[in-house]
Amino acid sequence: MVLVDGSRSMGPYTRPPLQLRVAVTAVSPYTETFTFSTELRRVTHDARRAAAGERSPLRLRYAWGGGTTIGVCLDEFLRRSGERVLGRQTVVIIASDGLDVGGTDLLR
Repeated sequence: MVLVDGSRSMGPYTRPPLQLRVAVTAVSPYTETFTFSTELRRVTHDARRAAAGERSPLRLRYAWGGGTTIGVCLDEFLRRSGERVLGRQTVVIIASDGLDVGGTDLLR
């Protein structure tokens, strides 16, 4: 499970987390990937295509470059996909600088 922060503050640091999600997807067909900023987007299919060697640009425009509401996005992830993708053996990687413009109560 890889969640990549696509906020504007992560701009200079985007390449390593995106490479990580492609690398993890290449070795594990069960990897799910998401990007988030002010909203959560599942981008698993894009990561799988990149892992298979497709040279097309990763489509991140829909969750890239805005502010970040990490708590809201993680809450949405848990409600929408948590039961389906999280289990006892699931490893979750969150690549983020931690800057959240949303309420901190939900993030806690």
